Amino acid sequence: MDDQMVDDWTLSASSSAANHPVTEIQESSPKLTWRSTTPGSAAWIQGVRGSNPVENLYGATGTAALVVINHNIWDPNDSLGFSLQIWGTAPNNPWIGGDQMNLAPPTSTIETIRPYRIRVYYIPVDIVNIYQWRVTFDAVPWSYHEVGRVFLCQAFQPKINFRDEGSGGAAIFQVDNTTVTKSPGEDQFSDNRPKHRSLILDFPPLADDADAENWLRLIHVKGKRETIFFDPYPDKIETGVVGIERTKNLISQVYGRMSNQMGTAFSCGKLLMHGSRINVEEAL
Repeated sequence: MDDQMVDDWTLSASSSAANHPVTEIQESSPKLTWRSTTPGSAAWIQGVRGSNPVENLYGATGTAALVVINHNIWDPNDSLGFSLQIWGTAPNNPWIGGDQMNLAPPTSTIETIRPYRIRVYYIPVDIVNIYQWRVTFDAVPWSYHEVGRVFLCQAFQPKINFRDEGSGGAAIFQVDNTTVTKSPGEDQFSDNRPKHRSLILDFPPLADDADAENWLRLIHVKGKRETIFFDPYPDKIETGVVGIERTKNLISQVYGRMSNQMGTAFSCGKLLMHGSRINVEEAL
């Protein structure tokens, strides 16, 4: 998923703390968050399109999802939510959605995914010619609102998905580059480094040239330079899917950069004939 309806748009917010402007959510490698100024009150951020139309990147119209990353809108019962308004030429303005951002209700699931600080809402209608959006956050009773990154975007979904997990087609694991050494006296010292997740997806030969072109766009235009959001199991987050299937989806979502792929070299011909493997490294 790309971020073309946030990064290049004019942003505003209900309030912004000093040194925490709303433009922080446009940073591909943010060092700070956007922060509201009034704890205990609802807050909003919004984007307004400039003179350029929304770029049609993947042959899709409208938008696919809202993704909020590195935020503090949580509570033990997941009673804090978001609402979303989008203005376009169809359907009638504004379209309104939200529904707790499709999170599973059990507290155990919330605690499992809390460290990743990602919430996703898949937009069930095709809104075209979007020119404005607004996300309103419920009040956080004990704190200010903080948000690190927001995606409102189209999405590329290949016609053929990655290979089934049973054949080694998908894997997610923790990367810990901490080094541990010992002194001559056997005292142990560790140089702690941040941990991050690494997602590997193994794709079979692609279905057509359009899929290959979209993959090449992601690799050559985005690559390691810009962050993107990957959701390997978008069908597992819909309302009604519960238990381990939904949890698997939520812990497999990765916000990061495409690392050097492993296996077949990337070209349209190679992708169509042999498939390939991609590696997405979580952004720290």
